[in-house]
Amino acid sequence: MAPRIPDNVRDEIITSLYRQAADIDWHLLSQGDKARWYTTWVDAPEIGGRLKQFLDPAKVRVWIKDVPMKEFARAEEGVGPYARYVTQRFDGAEEIVKRTLGKSWTVVPGTAGIKPQHCLVIDTEAGAEDTTRYMCWGNQKSFSTLVWAALQRAIAMRNKPLTVVVTRDSETVSSVDQLDFEKIGTRCGIEVRYLRREVKEV
Repeated sequence: MAPRIPDNVRDEIITSLYRQAADIDWHLLSQGDKARWYTTWVDAPEIGGRLKQFLDPAKVRVWIKDVPMKEFARAEEGVGPYARYVTQRFDGAEEIVKRTLGKSWTVVPGTAGIKPQHCLVIDTEAGAEDTTRYMCWGNQKSFSTLVWAALQRAIAMRNKPLTVVVTRDSETVSSVDQLDFEKIGTRCGIEVRYLRREVKEV
């Protein structure tokens, strides 16, 4: 049986992977480019070379892909146990809510979640009026997931749910896609908005 990866080695390798992934804009890479990076990491003495001391060499690529890199996107959101390894992180739910809806809006405590990123929000300046809304966000590739999540909540809530299509770096949502998204939103009774995000150094 192969020896367990020591915690300090595991921490150093994941930190290195996440730093490199941030530098190369991992989220923008094609599947082919990602595959080439997996090969690069497997062959790198400081990553694959160290892992081969504790893992079957044939399993090193699988470990890199299915353990740290599977969690990279969530880690950048500050979510999950791998968040401590990232060198850059997005603003949290509270900042997204305020940038999208305004400073008087806030996250209802205990309602933030993932798959997709979501929360309930409320307008703190609305007095006794019930302004509670469901809000979820993700990139344009996840739009169908956002719509489905919003629809599931819409049937049990009075106020219209909100989906936020987020972009970063050089990403853009074309005018054609925006029109399609808004038509879908109108048909489904869902508000659609857009937000450009930036990662910040941790």
